[in-house]
Amino acid sequence: LREPVRFSARDRLSFVFDSTAASAPPSAAPLGDVATLTGDARIQYGKQVLEAHEVALFIDRDEVRARGLSVDTGMVGRPRFGEGDTQITSTEIAYNLRTERGRFIEARTRLDDGFVRARTVSIGQDSTLYARRAVFTTCPCVDDPSYSLRAERMKIVDGKRIFTGPIQLYLFNIPTPIALPFGFLPATEGRRTGPLAPTYGEDYRGFYLQNLGWYFPVSDYLDVQVTGSLWSRGSFEVRPRLRYARRYRMTGSVELAGGINRTGEVEDPGYSSQRVVSVRWTHSQTVSPLTNFNANVDLSSSGYLRGNSQTLIDRTRQEIGSTITYATRWPRSGRALNATLSQRQTLSTGAATLRIPDLSFSQTERRPFARRGVARGAPRWYESVSYRYSGTLTNGFTFSPIAGDAAAQNVAWYEALFRPSLYRLATGNRFGTPFTLNVRHDVPLSASFNVDGLPGLPGLRANVVPSVQYVEQWVNQTQRAIARDSVGVDVRPVTGFAAVRQVTAALSANTTVYGVFPVRARTPLGRFDGLRHTVRPSVGVAFAPDYSAAPFTYIRETRYRTRVNGQIVEQTARTPILPSIPTTGTAALTFSLDNVFETRRVRTDSTGEATRTPLTLLTLSLNGNYNAAADSFRLSPVSFSARTQIGRVDVSATGSVSPYRVRADGRGERPDYDVSLRGLPLGRLQRFSLSGATNFSSRRRGDARLSQRAAFDQYLPGQAAGVPLGGYPGPTAAAVGAPGAGAPFVPVIGAA
Repeated sequence: LREPVRFSARDRLSFVFDSTAASAPPSAAPLGDVATLTGDARIQYGKQVLEAHEVALFIDRDEVRARGLSVDTGMVGRPRFGEGDTQITSTEIAYNLRTERGRFIEARTRLDDGFVRARTVSIGQDSTLYARRAVFTTCPCVDDPSYSLRAERMKIVDGKRIFTGPIQLYLFNIPTPIALPFGFLPATEGRRTGPLAPTYGEDYRGFYLQNLGWYFPVSDYLDVQVTGSLWSRGSFEVRPRLRYARRYRMTGSVELAGGINRTGEVEDPGYSSQRVVSVRWTHSQTVSPLTNFNANVDLSSSGYLRGNSQTLIDRTRQEIGSTITYATRWPRSGRALNATLSQRQTLSTGAATLRIPDLSFSQTERRPFARRGVARGAPRWYESVSYRYSGTLTNGFTFSPIAGDAAAQNVAWYEALFRPSLYRLATGNRFGTPFTLNVRHDVPLSASFNVDGLPGLPGLRANVVPSVQYVEQWVNQTQRAIARDSVGVDVRPVTGFAAVRQVTAALSANTTVYGVFPVRARTPLGRFDGLRHTVRPSVGVAFAPDYSAAPFTYIRETRYRTRVNGQIVEQTARTPILPSIPTTGTAALTFSLDNVFETRRVRTDSTGEATRTPLTLLTLSLNGNYNAAADSFRLSPVSFSARTQIGRVDVSATGSVSPYRVRADGRGERPDYDVSLRGLPLGRLQRFSLSGATNFSSRRRGDARLSQRAAFDQYLPGQAAGVPLGGYPGPTAAAVGAPGAGAPFVPVIGAA
């Protein structure tokens, strides 16, 4: 033997020297020295371990034999033999340590997710197992499996591959007509190269054999799968798929599909042959803790989704889209960058919209004049000046083929993307460019000042916030009104670079005024002490220039002819170069008024101590605006909202009051004011809504005082201050506010 044999037993260890078999004839060879181990017997030889109730060690032969103990309920101490990952359990074992060969009776072993049961198992010198009357199943009930594959002979090599002779499928112990002349069962976990089982059937393209292919595990991070499908009427499909993954870094897959769908016979009137294609890519990558890259690309033809996809979602889908996103940020400087490529396509019409690319950059609020590195005192007025920046760039492509035009419907969006002639043919758009570039810069500047003492109100403090917002847009296409040859005007796109700059200035001020009234009342709901009225008025002005006037050139004028009362007259059309440009200026005054009415509810306990709890009675808000630059309807409707609580019900009311009269025909309003209702300047109620809300909850049953009594059980009556009962943790005298040294200690629940 190469190594020593170690053995142990719990109950008994006996040696018999020069022993012979009791039932052997006199001419039989003696057994030699035999050691018998009983009760949790264990023998170890290198990596081989044998455990059983009873083990006989034949020292002269280097052989061991093991068996269990039969009892009324079955067998205890069943022999178990293990070497590495191979574990075999049986009723009897005979094994030669020198030749490493053995035999197992009624053996069972596990191979990853499968189980093998056999009448007898022999183990060879290379650890190959030979099984007779074997059963293979993945059901955990190996003694009585619900399904199994059974063969007269099985060969298990390296615990990974099983080769069999004739093999048959059993359901419970009932044989089925499903049988094969031989079998190969891979019994190993993980990925491995091998064929993929196909499916067969019949559809409108004939008999088919689908998903026939091969799988290749290229590496630990990459695998490839190639499948194909065939139909009896000439249709076919090839679909390779590549997957990759790197833990904590990236994961994704690339799937390509292409083929031809043939419907009907060549001689049939409805015969069609269509080429289908699909490209799908998914990717998710964490470049760094602050940078991510994600992609979800789906470029599939409608024929592939309708005819070749095997998922219901694809077959019923009306739109497909793709998105590629890159996002990063710089926390210290407050900057962030996002880049997106996107595509959306409507399958029914063939229309598509692309964003190639869509960029956005932002800078959080910065205070350029704030003092740094010096002792901070009272802030100076210029330190509150702040600015922010956000910029976007969008390069869009819109493709909408003419409905009902066969030539236009045959042009795909990706063909029109690179060929302007096909784009004009499919869309009928002979003006402008298919690509619309829009770059927008937003730079808001603001500051905040506290003003102590207003004119006539020296004790009033207000917060004043001036702000200026600058917006600049760069575009490669504008719009212009073109006079028709007959009468009327058409708005057409015009290719060319243009820059639009807009400025808006605003100034707002707000303050808070309190009024306290010594009102005391006793009601059925309880006692109330005092009334506080909080008023928060806010007023602001906003100004934006009129971009239709000089010196701005954002409005284009076009002379055209039109028909008025049967006569042709000339008129002027004023068209902004961009739809977002306002045609009038802004000089607006905004105002709002918030009111809060509060009181205090007074509750007195049994000791006479009163507690006062704040309670909100009513909140009322008003807001509106007045635009002096508008031609009419300068004053907006005044909106109001109110909220109060009645018992356990929260009541809310919202509405608006219009200052204008209604037309005689009831259609719309007139620009003249009507601010009286029976002599009261209330205006005309335009909208009003009232709502109420409450909630229901069940109360906990039981006497809550029981838990308080249990807390007192930690202390002895008359115990010295700060000394708890028998080592239980308790508060000290200082923690509960003892009146003084030597004063009697009374524990207070919850004081600690």
